[in-house]
Amino acid sequence: MTDGDIMRIRLFNKKDLDEAINLIITSYKKDKKIKWTKEITEKYLLMHYRMNKDLCFVATENQKIIGIGLCMLKPEYNKVIINSHILIVHPDHRRKKVATKLLSKIIVKAKNKYNVDEIESSVESLTTFPISWYESIGFREKKHYTLVKAKISDILKSI
Repeated sequence: MTDGDIMRIRLFNKKDLDEAINLIITSYKKDKKIKWTKEITEKYLLMHYRMNKDLCFVATENQKIIGIGLCMLKPEYNKVIINSHILIVHPDHRRKKVATKLLSKIIVKAKNKYNVDEIESSVESLTTFPISWYESIGFREKKHYTLVKAKISDILKSI
């Protein structure tokens, strides 16, 4: 590996948007159950970026984005927590600690700047990965929480 091949972590900025969108769409291309459109992906990335610009990072190699780590903070009871995050690594760069380094950068900065000491997120559990990865780094399922979801049209018919 030459110096040009060294992975770097830096802040995400709006100039990264198109490349980040393509990374997410490419990363999920093989998954038939999850489809990201360009429009929705852009909205999702910009939502995280607007909420906490200083906690949004990209991993680059040869100045090309190989991973994205973005998060949002939320007040909860008597503290602030990392509530939502996205970690995506290009399929060709997985198993190289890219996601671990991105998440580490996010949580260290959140802890130092905002005194955050907890992180939670909903994670797709259609396959054992990424659940197995999250568990390997210390995440545990919150047994007393249930994710509830509904179609707005169904709720409007019921209320």
